[in-house]
Amino acid sequence: MKPLLLVFLFVFSAVSADELDKFNNLRRGFAKSNAMPDMWELTSSKELLDIASHIECPTKPGANWRFFYLNGGKNARDYDNFLIEWFKKFEKTNASVVTAQVKEWEKGTAYFLEYVNPIQTKLACVDKQCTIESTDLNIKINYRRMCLFGPNNYLGMTMPIDEKSGKVPGSKCGPNGKNNDGLCVPK
Repeated sequence: MKPLLLVFLFVFSAVSADELDKFNNLRRGFAKSNAMPDMWELTSSKELLDIASHIECPTKPGANWRFFYLNGGKNARDYDNFLIEWFKKFEKTNASVVTAQVKEWEKGTAYFLEYVNPIQTKLACVDKQCTIESTDLNIKINYRRMCLFGPNNYLGMTMPIDEKSGKVPGSKCGPNGKNNDGLCVPK
């Protein structure tokens, strides 16, 4: 699943002042390269911004949001690479292991899957110091940014993703949505 790897690396090198556009471009590319018909465009959320400004780190998903950490330096890149290699190893050979791990991740953050969770429509990011310990690599990661995605507190996709399904991005937006170049937007 090369598109997932490229998309993942793009996020960690490109998050800047215009995060919303960058996340939406990332989501559009992911939807197109993985034949996801129901990926929604993100819009900024004052409500999530207020929540993000006041929650402590580390955290757990809220009633109407999930989270993701950014800007964690070398240790974060090492951990991200570890997760990517693990994912690549098992996604085609042992889907049940991937499914079980994603279910476990849903209790906290699902890492790179958070920003390509197709059902999310809201985004807010804040500067926030968050220290996370990786028991897999026995390292501490000092993140400097946190993003909340809403309005759902679960992952709305089945893993592994079937990128050869033939589904057209933006083709399953429901009765209240329409296709905007591969992403669903409100009518």
